[in-house]
Amino acid sequence: LVEKVTITGIGYKYMDVIKWHNNRVVEIEGYSEEEILTEREDIDYDAAGNITQTDHYLVEDDVEELSYIVQYEFDDKANPHFEFSDPADLVSFNIDKVCPNNLVRSSQRASLDAEPYATTEIEYTYNNSGLPTQRNIQHVLFSSVSDAVEKIYYKKI
Repeated sequence: LVEKVTITGIGYKYMDVIKWHNNRVVEIEGYSEEEILTEREDIDYDAAGNITQTDHYLVEDDVEELSYIVQYEFDDKANPHFEFSDPADLVSFNIDKVCPNNLVRSSQRASLDAEPYATTEIEYTYNNSGLPTQRNIQHVLFSSVSDAVEKIYYKKI
């Protein structure tokens, strides 16, 4: 299955072509306003349906060059934000909405054999139902470190 998503805003317009296989998005192609292929992303999954790796390519004059790779690791707990129903969530890469488990680590590198230049590590505090109530996040970009704490609240229905 191939699906086209066109995104427009003030001063820009671009289109993504989303390719599905076995009910999962496996490739996203990005096109300029002139409908020229400018980038491509390959997406790999684990058996649970979590994204394990994305390979990002830039395309110029029909030549693809690997731009960067992102690898992801997840816990085995249910992600309360998982509701993948809109391919735009994947295009904008809202990882909280597109994976059934909670992200615990990501690393970005220029190639598989290169050292990561950006990492994110997340530690969760869970309630008695196994849902996260807090996450401690550490981002490292090159040697710059930033920490954040996010509280997670649930509405009782």
